Amino acid sequence: MKRTAPFAAALAGAALWAAACAAQDAPIPGDAVVARIGAEDIMLSEIIGAVYALPEEARAGRAFEEIYDRTLQERIDRSLAARAAIAEGLRETPAVARALAEAERGILADAWMRGRIAARVSEDAARERYGAILADAAGKTELRARRIRAADRAQARALHERILAGEDFEEVARGLDFPGADKGGDLGYFSEGAMAPAIVQAARALAVGQVSEPFPTQYGWHLIRLEAVRPMPVPPFGELRESILRALTEETVAAALARLRAAIPVERFDRDGSPLDGAR
Repeated sequence: MKRTAPFAAALAGAALWAAACAAQDAPIPGDAVVARIGAEDIMLSEIIGAVYALPEEARAGRAFEEIYDRTLQERIDRSLAARAAIAEGLRETPAVARALAEAERGILADAWMRGRIAARVSEDAARERYGAILADAAGKTELRARRIRAADRAQARALHERILAGEDFEEVARGLDFPGADKGGDLGYFSEGAMAPAIVQAARALAVGQVSEPFPTQYGWHLIRLEAVRPMPVPPFGELRESILRALTEETVAAALARLRAAIPVERFDRDGSPLDGAR
């Protein structure tokens, strides 16, 4: 039967609705039986979900109708083959039993973890975290500076004297050989944690336009000129939303697993089966 483009579009919409309902274990409005194998019904939502779970490269260049028909046929064939396997007693063989047990563990673990995530990771939680980010940034500043890196203390003092005598800091930097010299030593904007602590400390001690005394770091001797100071910028919520949700999810998973590990005794053994001292 030939399907039209609007039908494919409707199925795409159904996939999104099905995913939302499935996440809440809710019935899917408009769902329908698309195949029946004995007493087993295969639902439209199952096939649509399978289609949209395929990697993008597996769907590229193929009509939706073709992918849908093939996915449904593969689902039917798997059910037929599974019935034959059960009839032959393969479910009870050790290898299959282990694989089924592992699949069950994975499904149960995923379902349990999704419940923890659903309870703690939400739009409201993300906005609350964003509020904390804004509060943390309040009153903090970023610095913009240029640096000169000298080979030793003597060269650093000589360069410092040239600049104090009126030579331009940026042009002096361009005449040297160190990373960033071609940019006049421009370090851009930075804050604590994004630059060597000695450089941040030296820059924060300066007024805009002021040049530091020579000071050492593990990379050599330096001079710093402070170019500007600005409030620490925070991207809008829309730009940070996905990374915040990802962080909340990772934190939720880590905390949930930590509680389980603390509550349930776990013994680990070496590869030869011998106990590992202090292993949990």
